[in-house]
Amino acid sequence: MKIIRLLPVLCLIVLPLLACTPADEWATHAVEDAGFPPYTFEYPASWALEAGNNFTSLVSQKKLLNDPPEKMEPGQVIVGLTLNINMPPEEMVQYRIDSLQGFITFEEVTSLELNGRPAALAVGIQPDTQDQTFLLAVDLGGNNRALLSARLAAGELETWREILYHIVNSINFQ
Repeated sequence: MKIIRLLPVLCLIVLPLLACTPADEWATHAVEDAGFPPYTFEYPASWALEAGNNFTSLVSQKKLLNDPPEKMEPGQVIVGLTLNINMPPEEMVQYRIDSLQGFITFEEVTSLELNGRPAALAVGIQPDTQDQTFLLAVDLGGNNRALLSARLAAGELETWREILYHIVNSINFQ
């Protein structure tokens, strides 16, 4: 009897959580850009992607490509991915922070290793909306570096951090 009563309650609790959980299935996107060797990267298969000149936009919901909200809601993620050949990871992150100064308040840049590669990251908060910004730059070797920037709803970074790491870690030059 208790199991039958708990089942509807568990469904009410678990199903909404699953809807907000990042996808386990991955798609691969190939990039050919004159300034860099051809490369691929993986992203959640349920996301939408739009490629530009050395810039790829990834979003958790297709409508975010053309209509980004003023305040992000749980489950919404907007990601930008670009490559660079001249800056170490810390400089890439700091350069991006400098361009966002006055709009977003950032913590200190943190140096780390990501899959054995030199990397740097910074987390910021947009004061008006409390949206989070996550910047991650990684040295990919061969004088190539990637910068991932992500905008997320307040408190969502820990939900999406591994997905964001996976995107960068999956970059593979052909």
